[in-house]
Amino acid sequence: MANLWRAGPPVLLVLLLAALLAAYPLAPWALAVALILYSLALWRWPGLWLVAIPAGLPLLDLAPWTGWLLIGEQDFFLLATVAVLWLRAPPRAGDFLPHGPSGWIIGAYAVVHLLAMARGLLLPGPAAGTANIYLSPLNSVRAGKALLSALALLPFLHRRQMEHGDVLTRLGLGIVLGLLSVAGPVIAERLAFPGLLNVTADYRVVASFSSMHIGGGHIGAWLAFSLPFLVVPLLRLRVWSVPLVALAGVVGVYALVVTFARTAYAAAMVGAVVVTGGLAVGAVRQARRLISGLLLPMLVMGVAGAGIVTAALDSGYMAGRFAQVAPDFSERARNWTQGLGLRDRGIFTVLFGMGLGTYPRLVHARAPDWVGPSNFTLRADGDVPVLALQARGPFYLGQKVSVQPGAAYRVSFRLRARVPGTTIGFGLCEKWLLYSEICATNGARPTEMDKWEFVSATLVAPGTAAQAAARWVARPIEFYLHVPPGGMAEVADLRLRGFSGEELLLNGDFVHGTTHWYFTDDNHGSWRIFNQYATVFFESGLLGLLTFLALLAGAFRGALLAVLAGDRAAACGAAAVAAFAVSCLFDAQLEAPRLAAIVYLLAFARLDGPLPASPGPARVSTLD
Repeated sequence: MANLWRAGPPVLLVLLLAALLAAYPLAPWALAVALILYSLALWRWPGLWLVAIPAGLPLLDLAPWTGWLLIGEQDFFLLATVAVLWLRAPPRAGDFLPHGPSGWIIGAYAVVHLLAMARGLLLPGPAAGTANIYLSPLNSVRAGKALLSALALLPFLHRRQMEHGDVLTRLGLGIVLGLLSVAGPVIAERLAFPGLLNVTADYRVVASFSSMHIGGGHIGAWLAFSLPFLVVPLLRLRVWSVPLVALAGVVGVYALVVTFARTAYAAAMVGAVVVTGGLAVGAVRQARRLISGLLLPMLVMGVAGAGIVTAALDSGYMAGRFAQVAPDFSERARNWTQGLGLRDRGIFTVLFGMGLGTYPRLVHARAPDWVGPSNFTLRADGDVPVLALQARGPFYLGQKVSVQPGAAYRVSFRLRARVPGTTIGFGLCEKWLLYSEICATNGARPTEMDKWEFVSATLVAPGTAAQAAARWVARPIEFYLHVPPGGMAEVADLRLRGFSGEELLLNGDFVHGTTHWYFTDDNHGSWRIFNQYATVFFESGLLGLLTFLALLAGAFRGALLAVLAGDRAAACGAAAVAAFAVSCLFDAQLEAPRLAAIVYLLAFARLDGPLPASPGPARVSTLD
């Protein structure tokens, strides 16, 4: 029985990993090699995951190329982490939940939100079907997988803290590295599009957070959450500490500034105030030398805060956004009221909500036909797969392609209209995710209803070779399909070829569903309530909201207790929780699973406050 407990779950996880790898659409062998190397390193240094997970999760995002929205690259590494840790040292009964109030908080939160996930799975999608994950019952799994991942790692997190007492230090180092990993794509995006120092352009970065394809402020929330951890490497100075913090601080603050997100700015400032106050208390309680205990970390937070404020005031675009605070707040308040108004009536809904991940489905079902989320489905016309597009807002379905600037390409497909007056647009655009720059566009209008017509056109790729050569980072090119709001069209046999005959589209015949295709929708209010607390109330009711508030409050209280016990690193945890709580006021941050998983891990780590540590002091230089 002991051998089954030790080997059974890892075997099941490895089998699941193998099945997912077999279906992975982008170089599965490369991902398999990375997983094997990571697993070997984790077997040798079991504490590695506490650094690697927060460092890698914010960067692991190839969804715009895979078209996968339910499963992402980060899920492969999370599964591998649990499998290796379980096989190396299976959890004991006492590892699954901490003792005392923290165990009750985690248990209650998990039960309520897993019930909400089950309720969401029972709510059907559109009657005509859907290939849009957000309108499918599987969106409840997508929305809940972050909690499932954190719960799966909780036994190993708890054991590590009880035996070594270094969980927050390692998580903090990983989060600083994650700050660096996100800043890289931010800089690349800025170099490719508005320019590194252009703070007047109406351009807000997305970087590696493709979950923002339907809106959201996930990257700003991550950056505000991460910045307080810049202090962690300075608490135990090493040769690499100051250079790492200097680099991460500069690029992290820059990345936050160019999100041009007002809530993210406010969250970061709250985090800076909390971490500075916590460090002061911790330094006094631990009687540390002033320069290492307070002055150097305060200098870092002060410079970071000053950089944010200065850049915000110096940006004409940001000044305009601050001037729109009042009308934007009115719009958000209207979104909250209308969103909560979609719920069923009755005490059961008040207590338990409508189900995790159900909001887009309910907007689609209960809002008028001319508003709400757009849908797309896959059908069969004989043996030929057909993509049906039904647009209710500014909706685009696209795929990244490799083309030569200024070269001509031939587009061809079969088209059938289902609504009178439907047109379909298509083209090539310079586009990272949300903003289209130079585009080559075309369109077609069927002459008859419900009848297949052949469409063929020439597109000249945007830009010139000279423009491309002058840029530090090449602009990604996306081929897109666009149906105007109210239209409904079907597409089959889609091709994009060079004049030498090479095919540039992957899965243009839709034989593999929507793999390699990714959509964006500019009607952001159709997909979410712009407030995480209202979202939790909508999805899991009053019980869900109370347990969510208890989780945040418990994590903040635990961090403060640890600070009072002399743990200066806990000030970073308190600041991160406070920053995240502020960022949730005007957006639904937990809808990004990669962000949510790290937030849950930090909250679970801080609920207990000061815990017994190993006999020796925690060190970040060893990973065993």
